[in-house]
Amino acid sequence: MSAEELKKLASLSKREREVLWLVCEGHSYEEISQKLYISIPTVKANMGRVYVKLGLDQLQKAERIRVIHQVYWPLLKNAELPSEAPQAETPIPVPEPVAQMVDDDEHSIIPYRPEPIDVIEIRTPERVSPRPSLWRFVIILVLGLGVIAVAYFAFFMNRDQSQLGQELTAAVAQLTQVALAQTNPPTLAAAPTQVVVQPTAEPSIQPAAMVITATPPPPTAIPATSAPTFTPAPSIPLPFSDSFDNEPSSQWQVFSGNWITMDKEYTTAEYHNGWALAALDDPTWKNYRIQVDVNVPHMYAASQGQLGIMVRISSGQPKYLGFTVDGLSRGSWSYVTVDETSPDPIAGFGKFEVPPQFLLEIEVRGNQFVAKVNGQEIQSLSISGYDSGGIALGVTCITNQGCPSFDNLKIEPLP
Repeated sequence: MSAEELKKLASLSKREREVLWLVCEGHSYEEISQKLYISIPTVKANMGRVYVKLGLDQLQKAERIRVIHQVYWPLLKNAELPSEAPQAETPIPVPEPVAQMVDDDEHSIIPYRPEPIDVIEIRTPERVSPRPSLWRFVIILVLGLGVIAVAYFAFFMNRDQSQLGQELTAAVAQLTQVALAQTNPPTLAAAPTQVVVQPTAEPSIQPAAMVITATPPPPTAIPATSAPTFTPAPSIPLPFSDSFDNEPSSQWQVFSGNWITMDKEYTTAEYHNGWALAALDDPTWKNYRIQVDVNVPHMYAASQGQLGIMVRISSGQPKYLGFTVDGLSRGSWSYVTVDETSPDPIAGFGKFEVPPQFLLEIEVRGNQFVAKVNGQEIQSLSISGYDSGGIALGVTCITNQGCPSFDNLKIEPLP
């Protein structure tokens, strides 16, 4: 526990602590205003003063979100703080840049909150017993009519008395059994049965140690049952570049997803069926370097999707080889299957701290594959079985707000 951080947290007013507590619990500014009976601008003003007093306004967005959740939220819950720090008579004003940070960070700070699962109660319907008096009347009436009918036919058809007696006896016995069965019908008690559906525990993600190099065995051959079929594009000369300022180059092939150009960046709209892939498919490419600007709008938010760059792709591959980055700022060389949202890391994760916009660089030379972020090497891999082929940009996102995007792509050949 840092004494400096504890001192900063103790400097907050009671209202500022209440707002920070509710924000860390995952409430929106509108929900906080309803709980505390204050206006939304007042909520934002208190959060802005929290940013200034805790020094959060001096941090990049990704680091700011991490510090709120991993440093100040545990202190706020567990540390013994004074009831309220002495405050100036006039609250400190919130600078305009800080107010803008507060607005931009609202949905990034809110963690994932699973929907509550209701208890379902199933009741077995009651069977209502018929009224005995009505059934007795009906049985007596049927019994009398049956006896009259048998006597009538026996008289007119000249049957002997013995036969008539036997028929009467049989009819009376049968009707008596029916009467007994119907007079006391079975009664089913109403016994409610309760089926309780317990929600599964939310998985916890532990930070993985950084792995710089890895040399796994060659991938096991898997039948290509889910890989998409496509026609290879004609040869694409290197170097290649695309700024995406207008429409993407006509040499891009969309394998999956709904790829669009938005704000002069290449991305996909909301997509629920696995990885959205757009490719430059040239089976003759071998050694090359890729540089592309990446925008991850809500790093560390539950709604944030993943991104990846697949290299040396070909139409017969059941799984693509690519470097992927998830919403927790973790990168890994992975096997990627189109219809599965979770990549399969080959050599663990490389952890890095970057702002939402960063430069991703991939070098492919022989059996060596190297990934860099803002010039820093994150993870390198030595693997065989991926000898030549083009590239694909990949994105997974279940909401339009969480879709990463790409800009200023450059590919140059390497010797």
